[in-house]
Amino acid sequence: MFDITRMEERIPIVERILLRHLHPERQNRIVTDCLAEMLRHEGRLPVDRLSREVHVSLRQIERVFQENIGVTPKTLSSLVRYQNVWKDALYNKNFCVQDAVARFGYTDQAHLLKEFKKFHSVTLRDAVKQAQDMSHFYNI
Repeated sequence: MFDITRMEERIPIVERILLRHLHPERQNRIVTDCLAEMLRHEGRLPVDRLSREVHVSLRQIERVFQENIGVTPKTLSSLVRYQNVWKDALYNKNFCVQDAVARFGYTDQAHLLKEFKKFHSVTLRDAVKQAQDMSHFYNI
């Protein structure tokens, strides 16, 4: 999927992957509680603190995530944080990378930009430019 650069081609692939994991019989309270906390904290909650918030050991959270989602809680939390940065970059007319560094808990600008590129496969600047070129798709 990371080789695909066009957003229109990525969306159906991601939707299929996510829908495969939404079977009610596979739902797990630990995963549900952790996801709720990750979303509430916009992906900024360290995994050890997440463990304390949901009252489950770190090791058990890691095991349950691997069994139910296929990624570590840290990876999923990073993805949630990336999604929030991307949304902010798209829809906030006054978006500033330095403000995003502070808001989303990155160590510095280079950390944010490197993580963004890891998930998006292009730089933040290029991604925003591409989105603006496809403004009819993103409603921006």
